[in-house]
Amino acid sequence: MCGIVGYVGNREASPIVLSALRRLEYRGYDSAGIAGIRINGAEKNENFQIRRCEGSIDRLKDLLDTQPMVGTTAIGHTRWATHGRPSEKNAHPHRFRDVVIVHNGIIENHKELRQELIKKGHRFDSETDSEIIAHLLDRLIRETGDFEKSCRTMIKRLEGAFALAVLWSHDPDNLFVAKQGSPLLLGRGEGENFVASDIPALLEYTKEFLILNDGEMAFIEPSRIRVMDFSGKLIQKKTQRINWSLAMAEKEGYDHFMLKEIHEQPRVLQDSLRGRIVPGFKNVIFDTIDWKAEKWRSFSSVSMVACGTAWHAGLITKYWMEQIAKIHADVDLASEYRYRSPVEFPKTLSIAISQSGETYDTLAAVDEAKKLRHSLLSITNTVDSSIVRRTKNVIYTHAGPEISVASTKCFTAQLMNLALVTVKLAQARRAQSKAWIAKFLKDLSSISRQIEKVLKHEDKVREIAKKYANYNQYFYLGRGISYPIALEGALKLKEIAYINTQAYSAGEMKHGPIALISDQWPVVCVAPNDRLFPKMMSNIEVVKARSGKIISIGTEGHKTLENASDDFLPIPKVREELSPFLTNIYLQLFAYHMAVLRGNNVDKPKNLAKSVTVE
Repeated sequence: MCGIVGYVGNREASPIVLSALRRLEYRGYDSAGIAGIRINGAEKNENFQIRRCEGSIDRLKDLLDTQPMVGTTAIGHTRWATHGRPSEKNAHPHRFRDVVIVHNGIIENHKELRQELIKKGHRFDSETDSEIIAHLLDRLIRETGDFEKSCRTMIKRLEGAFALAVLWSHDPDNLFVAKQGSPLLLGRGEGENFVASDIPALLEYTKEFLILNDGEMAFIEPSRIRVMDFSGKLIQKKTQRINWSLAMAEKEGYDHFMLKEIHEQPRVLQDSLRGRIVPGFKNVIFDTIDWKAEKWRSFSSVSMVACGTAWHAGLITKYWMEQIAKIHADVDLASEYRYRSPVEFPKTLSIAISQSGETYDTLAAVDEAKKLRHSLLSITNTVDSSIVRRTKNVIYTHAGPEISVASTKCFTAQLMNLALVTVKLAQARRAQSKAWIAKFLKDLSSISRQIEKVLKHEDKVREIAKKYANYNQYFYLGRGISYPIALEGALKLKEIAYINTQAYSAGEMKHGPIALISDQWPVVCVAPNDRLFPKMMSNIEVVKARSGKIISIGTEGHKTLENASDDFLPIPKVREELSPFLTNIYLQLFAYHMAVLRGNNVDKPKNLAKSVTVE
């Protein structure tokens, strides 16, 4: 839940590292720092320069403005506290004598290593597990006199999930990095090379990347990169070109990344569909999956694992899977899945959903599903991420970089691709006729145009948000396929507006929550005109009878709902299976404008991180 950046080359390093760290802010952090090596003349009298602070990267920039760094090699870090509270002392980089390091992840055997080093006379300045790495490596170097050999030995001593970057003052043009369970990639340049936790950090400088796998490390110099496994065996890595433009990771005139990403959703869905529907809406194809029709037909159940917003995508897909593909489907919170002792069932398709592809709990759930001999498939936005390497079979959402911590376009892209998986299963199982499949795919292909119509109502959403901005608690209600959308909308309001919001299936209101209904507790109702609408309308009347203020999202032209509501937001008429694509847009916009009106940091809400890489 933090970021690493490194540079070695012929330019001043600190401005490059600082700029790259800014592009990792979306990952969440509570402190930041940079370390570089100053080389004085031909004698290379090296010494470290370290600047770090609690708080924002702007504070780090102010520190660099008053205390500039000089040198062509540097590493940087944004930290999210896991061991030791947020403070300058606990911020990275950490130095011990001739070694300086930055580290993401958790060293599980840090207590044992700390005690071992204390017995040998070491004293520690911070409470972090990361500082132990610097002490351990420095001791090994002093024993062997060999930096690279010591790095290989040190890596074998570490247990847990980590990504790290290391500088040694006596070899300033040699940057060591290693990856085990935490994301890390390398960027190639001309006479310079880079390292970072994520692609957007380096797009300004290169589009040529080497993606490290778990159990791999590298020594990076200005003119070469040597990748090897943890035993020291050299690996020939293929350079990948990532054709994201820098502008894709910028705001493009919007006030916030979140608003930009909400408005990108029509294009994103078209990108998700491109090349995946056979002309004439006859079939669905995935060029990243080599399963034949017989394989798809062999599955007798589907198990989905995910966290947060991605879990809500899974809940919606459960409805699709059972209603359209006629196959049993389960959805688990990844953080709970491996602790409930799931039963071995080899004919299960296990789908892991993760925007980043690095979510710790989801990766652990994938490992559990693998033990159960499930067939594995991942849905992710991140090329060659950890989840891809674990599952082999992958569907990329093609949403482009999502910078705002609160996920919007990646959620919608996940839904689109999960809908395609549902159709693929329905075809293989002959659960629907060819005519039904063709009509569904045609309707799915047109959903982007319907979203564009919803986005034209943003001004109305803004006015409703102004009306309700001072209320401090909300209910969100939905039924059937709209219930997960109520959950997702409530999560968004909590995440960025910091408002206490509870979401329920509307049928559960009478089992307790109704006791809280009053004119001080607005109720947001997701109520498209589907087969459950009459029951939803009955629930709305119950709320109305108790003076609850009703904000409803429903099908255009539905006067019964509009007349029963204090405020009404219309969606175009679509088949009920596809209504979540539209109702969700309103809830994203409502949460966004509520957060703006309350003066919150929309793109970087407090206490949250984009990529949750710890348990």
